Amino acid sequence: MRSGSRESGMSLIEVSVTLLLLMVSMALFYDMIQSSLRASLFSEGHNDLAAIGQRVTNAIHTEVVQAKLVFQEDSTGTPYRDKFVAALPSGTAVLANSRMPIIDQNNVTFGVDPGPNSITNRTGNSLIVVRQLSPINISWDHDNNAGTANINFLADRYQMEFFFLRSNTRRSFGGLGYYLEIMQANTQMFGDYFQLNDITINKTQVAAGVRSAGITMAWDPGKTIATPAFYNIDVSGTMSGNANPTFTLSVKSLMPEFTGGRVSGKMDFSVAHNPTTAIFFKDPVPLYAIASTGFPQGLEFQIIGGSGSRKVLSRLVVASNYSRNTYSQEASVTSSARGF
Repeated sequence: MRSGSRESGMSLIEVSVTLLLLMVSMALFYDMIQSSLRASLFSEGHNDLAAIGQRVTNAIHTEVVQAKLVFQEDSTGTPYRDKFVAALPSGTAVLANSRMPIIDQNNVTFGVDPGPNSITNRTGNSLIVVRQLSPINISWDHDNNAGTANINFLADRYQMEFFFLRSNTRRSFGGLGYYLEIMQANTQMFGDYFQLNDITINKTQVAAGVRSAGITMAWDPGKTIATPAFYNIDVSGTMSGNANPTFTLSVKSLMPEFTGGRVSGKMDFSVAHNPTTAIFFKDPVPLYAIASTGFPQGLEFQIIGGSGSRKVLSRLVVASNYSRNTYSQEASVTSSARGF
């Protein structure tokens, strides 16, 4: 006769304790993963912000130190900004309420803002500079004598560059529905009005060389747009005033990294916004300007000094955001702009 066997199992209490321990272990493991990810994102964001901010300010510095002229927010400069704004492609609008700096000719140090003489705010968050590019080499019969060799005529050319903030809705930074990026818009090339106007012999040759290089307008930097400052160059070299020129622009973002984010899109980047109740940055935004709706955000320009000895301060605060963790990094550069 066989005796019965008894199989032992886990009681409800034992199962409950096991599940509880498993849940606690999983929670601790998840917290470790999250902590590691946050540390990784902080390190990556910090490194990326420093690299991006310095690269952008250095790019602006390169253009400023080679500039022949810079515009300010006045009766001369504002129409130039309006021309840029009108020529920008759809979807690349300048951030509302943006403006250029006002040159402080009397000060020799940055940070004096608001300025004297009843000027509320000298700081700007957009900038227009004019660069003189390398000249075009044109074969020219300068003496209208077929028996002598032609000489090389070096035709000067200029290009205007506009740096500004754009609100891009492709990604949302901090739940705002957009991020801010710095854009650069370059005009077509322009000839030197005074140089071309002074030619009295075989202007057609020079005009043909200039026009073959894509230059169909000359520019007089000493005038306002409506005076006019631009002149159409015809095939004979004759120049006629154009009080309503059209700018043809090439536009690019100086911050292409911002478009797709990093770490599978988990990290968002932006030029820092003006402080809000939802977002605050360790780096002051703004530092020099008086904040108002849409101005200046994390991009500030100041220009000080008299003609021929001016300096331009470019200050940028870039920010990253991940799961309500927001970091910022300031980058700035001072450019000696002796050309204007």
